Amino acid sequence: LAATPLADQEDLAGLAAADKLGPLLDDLVEQGTVVRMSGGIYASAAQLAATKDRLRAAFAANPALTASQLREAIATSRKYAIPFLEHLDSSGFTRRQGDVRTLLDR
Repeated sequence: LAATPLADQEDLAGLAAADKLGPLLDDLVEQGTVVRMSGGIYASAAQLAATKDRLRAAFAANPALTASQLREAIATSRKYAIPFLEHLDSSGFTRRQGDVRTLLDR
């Protein structure tokens, strides 16, 4: 997770045997080192903070961004971007208003 901003269990399958990966991720989430998002997407807390910094820069250039623009700003696929953006909305970092999001956490 330190090498990639967002991943799912399929991406992480090489880290541990299938029966151990779920409990390992649960432990990391409980410790606060990893954040679990909807759709089974995970991010390291450090990568999440760095990605938020990149989004702050994107919002500085344009205060209202679409999901597609935000996906491009974090250089990921829609598969990962949408759960990530939903996480940001629910945590109060951004607010979704129709097709655009605005930054709440400055």
